[in-house]
Amino acid sequence: GRNEAELRGRPFAEIVPGVDLPPGPADPSGEEQTVEARFENALGEERDVRVSVSAFHGAPDRKVVLVDDVTDRVRAEKALAERERLASLGVLAAGVAHEVNTPIAGLSSYAQMLLADTARDDPRYAILKKMERQTFRAAHLVNNLLEFARPRAAARVRTDLRRVIAN
Repeated sequence: GRNEAELRGRPFAEIVPGVDLPPGPADPSGEEQTVEARFENALGEERDVRVSVSAFHGAPDRKVVLVDDVTDRVRAEKALAERERLASLGVLAAGVAHEVNTPIAGLSSYAQMLLADTARDDPRYAILKKMERQTFRAAHLVNNLLEFARPRAAARVRTDLRRVIAN
């Protein structure tokens, strides 16, 4: 966020505030030392940087410092990790949905068969009706889990709040 002339001759801590230099090699043949950090630039943007320090051959008291802006790479890696996490969640949700929907379908079928053989004035009818509603509700919850795992554009649906509250 600043021009080169404004930065020339200033200490590293002022150029990249909040980022500590790695210690650097102790001798000219030593390995490069690297650290990744985040700082806020002069424009107020958060940036990710990779700072490498190596020996300056021929002048052991000096070091070569290289600062790479790796913000785009870090963001791409995070986005990829999030996509992989969501894909795994989708696979898990599909497996759970299959395993849970099978017994729910069986329970719902049995409740409906018993309802067909039960008179409306039978005291068990209300219980069977409730069982049927609850199996539909459970199936709906499983479908919601699947929808969450593979998001799509939400559809608006009119709902009677009195019915929701009564349930």
